[in-house]
Amino acid sequence: MKCSEEDCISAFKIRKETRLKYQGAWSLEFQSVMDIFTSHLLKWDVKTKTSTGQGILGTVRAFFAADKEQGQKTLHRHCQIWIEEMNQTLRNALFDNDPSTRKEAQKTFIEIVDSTISASYGTQLFITHNCIEDNNQQTTKSDTPENVFKEKRPNSFRQARHKELYNDVKGEIMFCQECNQSISTT
Repeated sequence: MKCSEEDCISAFKIRKETRLKYQGAWSLEFQSVMDIFTSHLLKWDVKTKTSTGQGILGTVRAFFAADKEQGQKTLHRHCQIWIEEMNQTLRNALFDNDPSTRKEAQKTFIEIVDSTISASYGTQLFITHNCIEDNNQQTTKSDTPENVFKEKRPNSFRQARHKELYNDVKGEIMFCQECNQSISTT
């Protein structure tokens, strides 16, 4: 079932009001989701403090998490995760005195992260975007999200999470490759 933009905005407002009115319930729900993330995706047993297998980041050797509230009254989690695949030699090289050693270690670290963490809308999701060109003609592009939109610079993501600057960003962290129009994730 497809819902209109008005329906989506209305549902968003209801969820926001409910979250603010029943903060305890929202906190319990958040903890449930984080428990699923920790036990099933990271494969970490918080009671025994041991790995139960290889998770989405690799084999977890140690884990610590702290939950906190943002300015928009939403919860989020900061984690420190030690994985077996991130060996001590690489860890030491990240903080080496030699700049070239640090740079090479950073490159290796980014390759490890990129090989394990990725997100995609998948090939089944097609979106339609109406581009308005310079001559005010409208063209329609229908394709996978990755072929239509690109992410804005990383600073846009930071601003979108800021307690005051998020109003300026309005969720527009992508742009159309054809017409350069900023687009919200909704």
